[in-house]
Amino acid sequence: MKVVLTGGGTGGHIFPLVSVERELKIESDNEVDFLYIGPRDDFSVEAFERENIPVKRISAGKIRRYLALDSILNNLLDLFIRIPLGFIQSFWILCRYRPQGVFSKGGYGSVPVVMMARLLNISIFLHESDSIPGFANRLISVLATQVFISFPDSNKYFSDQKTILSGNPIRSSINRRYDSGLKKVFDIVGGKPLLVILGGSQGSVRLNNIIIENLDYLLEKFEIIHQTGRIDHERVLKARNTCKYVERYHVYDFFDEEKMAIALSFADCAISRSGSSSITELAAIGVPCVLIPLPESAQNHQLHNALTYCKETRSCIVIEEKDLVSEKFYSSIDQVLGMDKAMVIEQTRIFSRRNASNVIAKKILEEIKNDK
Repeated sequence: MKVVLTGGGTGGHIFPLVSVERELKIESDNEVDFLYIGPRDDFSVEAFERENIPVKRISAGKIRRYLALDSILNNLLDLFIRIPLGFIQSFWILCRYRPQGVFSKGGYGSVPVVMMARLLNISIFLHESDSIPGFANRLISVLATQVFISFPDSNKYFSDQKTILSGNPIRSSINRRYDSGLKKVFDIVGGKPLLVILGGSQGSVRLNNIIIENLDYLLEKFEIIHQTGRIDHERVLKARNTCKYVERYHVYDFFDEEKMAIALSFADCAISRSGSSSITELAAIGVPCVLIPLPESAQNHQLHNALTYCKETRSCIVIEEKDLVSEKFYSSIDQVLGMDKAMVIEQTRIFSRRNASNVIAKKILEEIKNDK
């Protein structure tokens, strides 16, 4: 059996694809071959190389909704060159590969693949991570055989007949809580509450700035593990080398699965953006957190993700970036540290739906089998 994976190039798209791919291999009675088709980016290449999955690049474009000369020019290039080229490339690749199914995480880069798959009568399986779907996912959902969602609120955007509340697939190692390994992996000093800062796969310069600006205060009270993202890593390292209590400040550009799971297992509090994958990984381990949504996220979905998560689990404080001042930041961390940890673990366990990858994989296999 052959399955095509497609989606955007951030960790929020790639990690769920990898998680479902692994589960399909486990659940299938026959060997499953995979191919990833998507726009050019370094992150997906690295992720799929580790999984021994070949990657095919296509041209992709999107429609920018702000008025500026460069956006108008890019819209014209995308509309008349990049997008049509992506459709042609997708059609050619799918004709040659001949998959039985396409599993899409959505985003503008997946649109040509999904549309050409429908033209070729290939089964399409779409996963929506966020509480408010993006335009691309709403567009291509009408072509999908099955739509999987992570938030109950998303159901109203899709057809009831083909929508399943599966939860968000996450990396398998993060589905477990570690009881050792912190000292060995992170060289922790100990004696202070552990604060884990998560910038996501690409990092967040503004979130990093918030930590750097408050570093001396934070290190007075906490030991910190900070995942900066690769682009901003060197700058944060320079700030680390000039701060007090440098031995209590551990800076990394990126976490692999085991490091992420270990860090979250021992975190007393996490500071994070509120992409769906970040929230689901926090929920899977049961970490109380302060969520600072990215204000520029499409349809402001990170804010809606955070507010929904807060309402359902009562395990976090949400601060919009425009309201973020030092005093509010400090008091929010103190509030989170005062939460009942047993309650947090129970509430987040219900939300996380740890078997999401298995639910999706079984449904994909069932639909492909029925189509034969």
